[in-house]
Amino acid sequence: MNDLDSITKQISALAAALTASAKTKNPVQQADELKKALKTARSVDWDKFAAAIQEALGTSTAETVRLLAERRQKMLEAVKAKGLHFRSEAEVDTVDVFKVRYKGPTAIIEFAGVEVDASDELDGPKLADTILATRSRLEKGGLDRAKFFSLVKAAITHADAKNPSRDHYIDIPSIYREMLFEQAWSKSNFAKSGSAKHFPEYPFYQFLWDLAAFVGGGNREGDMRLAGRTPAMSERATSYLLPNLNQPQAQGEVLHMLRIQKVQE
Repeated sequence: MNDLDSITKQISALAAALTASAKTKNPVQQADELKKALKTARSVDWDKFAAAIQEALGTSTAETVRLLAERRQKMLEAVKAKGLHFRSEAEVDTVDVFKVRYKGPTAIIEFAGVEVDASDELDGPKLADTILATRSRLEKGGLDRAKFFSLVKAAITHADAKNPSRDHYIDIPSIYREMLFEQAWSKSNFAKSGSAKHFPEYPFYQFLWDLAAFVGGGNREGDMRLAGRTPAMSERATSYLLPNLNQPQAQGEVLHMLRIQKVQE
């Protein structure tokens, strides 16, 4: 038995005596329990206890670092075995179209710079499966091309009407907000009740996924096209690097603002 185990037993006995003294209404029994507690408290080497905790913490921390490094390595090996694109850097891994960042034991899965999911899974291959499942979920949860373009077009029109811009470009977050309301009002339950519980579940990362799918499939629908631009050097604006969903290793497209314009044949 090591020092930490031994002293922990003493602390448990101390806690039991204090708990018993607090529960009893009999002053005689209470005094007996407090005597036990005092005797145990005086027998504990508190400095030794603190040193034992410090030693255990060091061992646990070192093992955690080892396990997390092993998880990361085995995750990348599993991804490579599946033939998927990957790139490893100091604090982030690129897996397929996702960035995987690490915060302690938590692996944060991002798409276009936006968090999609987080996992504390310590098994590397299982973490790889979680990432692949995330892609499958986004693919299944996306809007079809025509519906997406219709909603984006209406969202841009409404956003531009509220805050007219000279060139009719609207920033991506504003388009997303308007698009949520477009979706909501198209749902009969929300239109009737106005209740938040009937508001559509359409996360921002799903919108960015659908945008990447639309742009990757050609940025036009009929005689209209979705034009985008990146922020100028002088602009303090958030831009989004949309990965190429079909070729993850290819350079993605950086977008900040969008507008709808007629195709000039």
